[in-house]
Amino acid sequence: MIYNDRYILKTGHSLLAPIYEPPLITHNHTFFEFSFIRRGHCTNVINNIRYPIARGICTLLRPSDCHFFDDVMPTNPKKYEHIDVYVFQDPFKSCCDVIDSQLYDDILQSEKPIVFNVSNALLESLDNKIDYLINNQSSELAYNFHKIIIVSLLGAYLEEKGLINHNYPQWLNDLLADLNTIDAISSNIAALAEKYGYRPEHLSREFKKYTGEKLIDYITRQRIKYSLTLLSENNMRIIDIAQILGYQKQSSFSANFKAIMNCTPKQFQLLQNKQKATQASEQNFSGGESRL
Repeated sequence: MIYNDRYILKTGHSLLAPIYEPPLITHNHTFFEFSFIRRGHCTNVINNIRYPIARGICTLLRPSDCHFFDDVMPTNPKKYEHIDVYVFQDPFKSCCDVIDSQLYDDILQSEKPIVFNVSNALLESLDNKIDYLINNQSSELAYNFHKIIIVSLLGAYLEEKGLINHNYPQWLNDLLADLNTIDAISSNIAALAEKYGYRPEHLSREFKKYTGEKLIDYITRQRIKYSLTLLSENNMRIIDIAQILGYQKQSSFSANFKAIMNCTPKQFQLLQNKQKATQASEQNFSGGESRL
């Protein structure tokens, strides 16, 4: 077993490992736990409700949730594999805040257990990151990589849940939907205010009144979230990414990125490139062996 409570408490952030024989006794945790299938299937019984889970389904367990796994086949455990990602309250709230300032409270207050779908594209991306992390848990940027995985899963949950809040006025729901596009987040508050028929200061004031968050802070988080894809999937210059996101100066983008992700965009990009190189090398090595 790669992880244990002492390691988690020592590091204060999430840890993950493949599990082949999950616990069959009802239990809960003092931390949050994402659990999703890599292969096989079973049933996760959460708060006495049975949830069949297979690849593409993720559960988020809160400290208040009791659960156990049923319908597993310990006689043939390698047909079943899932990943647990553990994260304590403070770093979990920090990850929630990257997505939405209200997300943490919404998760805690949800009456039903949190079960959501994860796209194949995201699963493949997570598979690659997880394989890297299992073998590089002492990496200097391991914390940031864990955070990326958690933020990605939270984003998938929020996407499925839907962005519309029926307690908001329609213009705000429209604006929030708009701010999930690169065109909107790369513009400025003055341009957004003109589009929605408000003065910039009035739009900012109304946004904070309803959401509890400054509009500029929300836009910044959306920009950083979008930048993760650009930094991961494209070998682009940092200055070009900054310009795509609407920054006038690369230094402003780097400062915002580091404040949220605890590393610079360049450090993050280098880690991504190192991971890709390692995976390519392993695939070439495996391919060579298979031909022998």
